[in-house]
Amino acid sequence: MSGPERKPDSPKRRLPALAMLPGMVVWYGVRALTQTGVRDVFSRAVGRYTDQRILQAAVDYPTKKELVERYDTTLAGRELPVIEGGVWVDYVADTGDGFSSTYAMAGLISADAVEVDVGGETKRLPAGQLLIMGGDQAYPYASDAEYVRRLRQPFDIAIHHASELDGQR
Repeated sequence: MSGPERKPDSPKRRLPALAMLPGMVVWYGVRALTQTGVRDVFSRAVGRYTDQRILQAAVDYPTKKELVERYDTTLAGRELPVIEGGVWVDYVADTGDGFSSTYAMAGLISADAVEVDVGGETKRLPAGQLLIMGGDQAYPYASDAEYVRRLRQPFDIAIHHASELDGQR
């Protein structure tokens, strides 16, 4: 199976300097522990009097049609590509808390196939047609900026490098 068509970026595309890539999260560092402590105190003081569902309902006024579309988990009206009567699904969770670990996962996920040993025989498994991401992808606290730094950037670079390798083969 060949994966989605990848077009290499221009050769002049600049990748970020290694020093600019996010390092591993220092879980027991002063900053992380202080932030966690402040969030815990605030949550205990205010959280017991609030319910996320009530707060969300107070600011979200969807129509009935929007609600149905938002929570429709069927595949009605949508078609997925099929291989030999099935759909290949990849699942990944907790992609890592630093550039290196997330980049490693991104490299595996963006590969067209992986080879595994099954009882002494090498099998080639195609890449999933559908990727489901669970768990955390941006540590220690998710924000738009952290998702870009800790998830999207490593994936973009991994796909860029995969495209360059495909062009060399």
